[in-house]
Amino acid sequence: MAEPEVKICFSRCNDWLGATIRAFTGGRVNHVFLAWTDPEFQITVALGANPNGLTLSPFARFLKPPEQVVSMFKPAASLWPGIRALAPVLDTPYDYGGVIAMSAVELIHRWLKRWMPNPWRSKRMFCSEYVRRVLILSNLDPRGLDAVPPSSTDPARLLRAVEGDERFTLIT
Repeated sequence: MAEPEVKICFSRCNDWLGATIRAFTGGRVNHVFLAWTDPEFQITVALGANPNGLTLSPFARFLKPPEQVVSMFKPAASLWPGIRALAPVLDTPYDYGGVIAMSAVELIHRWLKRWMPNPWRSKRMFCSEYVRRVLILSNLDPRGLDAVPPSSTDPARLLRAVEGDERFTLIT
């Protein structure tokens, strides 16, 4: 059986947390996750880090209103190598500390124009860190992020890198 085609989805939510993330990153999105139509479940599923942790959920439950998909991309190659490599961390808690520490990462970048590793050390992940690690493990790390550690990757910066990399095709 052929592997389902995994897409990278960028979304935004207009609640206080989404607005805060966009204010710090200067972007139009505050979340990123993976999605595909699963042949076994016969529904579209979403995989990503969210307040419930790193979860695989029905797309309709994962993307709750008022959250909306802003952009969706098809990668030039399979993301399954990265998804499989990170399967052992499924159902782990969300990295709230890492998200809060991203405020320091963003401020240092704005003031000094350099990237620093996220000061919060955790085995947990937040959304853009998880998707970035999947991309790296699938040999599809977007161009232009070489100096940015995965733990310091925000959704807006990941979106800009994917938009500028010809290996990713915009679907919506």
